[in-house]
Amino acid sequence: MRFKKVSYDVEKELGIAAQNKLPYFEQYREMLKTGKTFTHDIELLQKINDRNNYRDEVSNFFEERYWKSKK
Repeated sequence: MRFKKVSYDVEKELGIAAQNKLPYFEQYREMLKTGKTFTHDIELLQKINDRNNYRDEVSNFFEERYWKSKK
């Protein structure tokens, strides 16, 4: 496998993410600017999930788009 670094405008990417209300935006910004990831920080992610009601949001998403049609 070969990895290749691709140039892109970080600020433009963050603008698009903010405009689309990307979940975990602050962590995304940190990752783009520093390369630090948060995917294994379970405590932090749980706090963010609780604060933003992401669990309910995901459940509603699947309920509306997938589960309802299979009932």
